[in-house]
Amino acid sequence: ASSQHVLHTVHAERARVAVVAISDPSATKRIIAQLRSMSKSLFIIVRTRFVNEMEENYRLGANAVIPEEFETSVEIFTRVLSKYLVPGTEIKNFVSQIRTDNYEMLRDFSNQAAFSEKLLSSIPDLNIISVVVERGKSEVVGKTVNDSGIRQKYDVNLLAIKRGKETITEITGETSIKCEDILFVAGRPEKLKTFCDQVSLESLEN
Repeated sequence: ASSQHVLHTVHAERARVAVVAISDPSATKRIIAQLRSMSKSLFIIVRTRFVNEMEENYRLGANAVIPEEFETSVEIFTRVLSKYLVPGTEIKNFVSQIRTDNYEMLRDFSNQAAFSEKLLSSIPDLNIISVVVERGKSEVVGKTVNDSGIRQKYDVNLLAIKRGKETITEITGETSIKCEDILFVAGRPEKLKTFCDQVSLESLEN
């Protein structure tokens, strides 16, 4: 698809919308440039893995860039809100606002602060922390979410697990917890402190 000949063969210049969703950043940029040179009116949607690739993709002619890093954050926000019984319409409004502003809320620190204040005003006394699972120090290592009893024992919610380069957001009772996993956990401050103290996890951030 980075070849103009191939794009002409599939009549890309007649398209109204093009979606570029491949894992090769260099090829993605070449495809955007080729498509934009063929059509000024074509709406180009690009998926990218990393935030730092957004600006260059826009410069080359993309109309919408969807970074996987930010979408993971959006997914976590969505799960936090639903866990705390925020109405579905409000959740949709939060997500829509983030995406409409091209993720500016997540890209700029001052916007993050404003967004966090608005988010937390809907959920009083909520904190989100990330903690790292340490070998030999945590009673949750090697257990499933159900067996660890995180929700039942500590009254906190496990939102996501970062394992190496992978972020797991589809958490079920059978999801395993492994050494060196980073757990994203939400709850009231006193519950989170108890959780960290009891299972001897090292807190990364508040």
